[in-house]
Amino acid sequence: MSLGPGGKLLLVLAGLAIIGLTLHHAGYLRQLDPLLARLRHRPPPPKPLSLADFPPGAAAPSAGLSAMPSRPLKLAVPARAGAASLLWLAGGAGQHPDAPAQRAYALPLELRVGTDADAIRDALTQGPSRGGVDAALISVNELGMRWPGYRDAAPRAVALVARSQGSVALAAAAGTDAPKDLRGKKLALPRAGPGRYFGLFELARAGLGLGDVKLVPVDDSAAAAAALHTSRAEAAVGLVDDLTPAAQARAGKVLATSSDTPFLIDLVLVVRGDLLARYPEAVRRLVRGALDANTAVRTNTLEGARALSAAMNPSGDPVKAIASEPPATLKENLAFFGIEGDAPVHFDELYDSAANLSVRLGQIPSGLNPDEILDTGPLRAVAATPSAPAHR
Repeated sequence: MSLGPGGKLLLVLAGLAIIGLTLHHAGYLRQLDPLLARLRHRPPPPKPLSLADFPPGAAAPSAGLSAMPSRPLKLAVPARAGAASLLWLAGGAGQHPDAPAQRAYALPLELRVGTDADAIRDALTQGPSRGGVDAALISVNELGMRWPGYRDAAPRAVALVARSQGSVALAAAAGTDAPKDLRGKKLALPRAGPGRYFGLFELARAGLGLGDVKLVPVDDSAAAAAALHTSRAEAAVGLVDDLTPAAQARAGKVLATSSDTPFLIDLVLVVRGDLLARYPEAVRRLVRGALDANTAVRTNTLEGARALSAAMNPSGDPVKAIASEPPATLKENLAFFGIEGDAPVHFDELYDSAANLSVRLGQIPSGLNPDEILDTGPLRAVAATPSAPAHR
């Protein structure tokens, strides 16, 4: 009986299997097992080294930790009303030798206004030696939702500076009367920053998910307003002063603001880990100056409004803008960070919420323990020895 091509192939394979089994029992093929195991479990390519892999204090000065840097501290703030007190403290954008920070705290500051959340994050991670900054004003939700991008800075939140209590809004063109009406419509949503977190909250409160709307990703509040104004989107999230004219131009209105969620968006002062390790006294002076500046601006809002107008030229009334993002008090700081008193929302709760949300949306691989991104030492030191507010 002759075999066809298929039968011959089957016979050859059977013969090879018998030979392989015989060699394996004889021990010859077992010598290949380690090689096969290494091929199956090939390690991933090595990751690049980062200073975040090492303790921030490794390069601290050996002769005492209270030394001040020989250069101005560099600080970045976003273009929003919550930065008013820091602008007042620094004497405005840039460096000003006669500023309250220099005169009252012997703390020279160089302040820059960031264009968007990415610019501020990049400046903080680069650090002053690479053209970046030592500290920045950042929302807690931004830290939580995008913490891997801040890792190289080993960031530490040290003080609550301001809260959004009406500054952020959801607005829409005519035909959308409530957030629940956004289903199936185009929504301009910032890729990062407080506006994104607020927009996600409003969708959740309306019983909607990201799949229920058509997202139009934008860089910042101004871009969101432009998308709404030019009909690229039917609704947008951003600063209320940016969105109100855009919505009115399309016969629409503001649907919701952060005045309904006064503890959702908190702006905190964040310092690089190496700054805190090398110059703790400088950080203590910065925290004290920020809180005293908050008191000064709360007492006389015109001071902060002038600084805000000079640095940012806001589209709306700067006094009203500050009222919608008021400076935080020392008492609010102590409660927010769980040191003394109580607050509706604490730092760790807000941070965990944002980080877990970002993980669930697949935007970051995992969260980070809030204790690793928080240091209450400078705030506790300031609270133990309060000072009178600084004045020009």
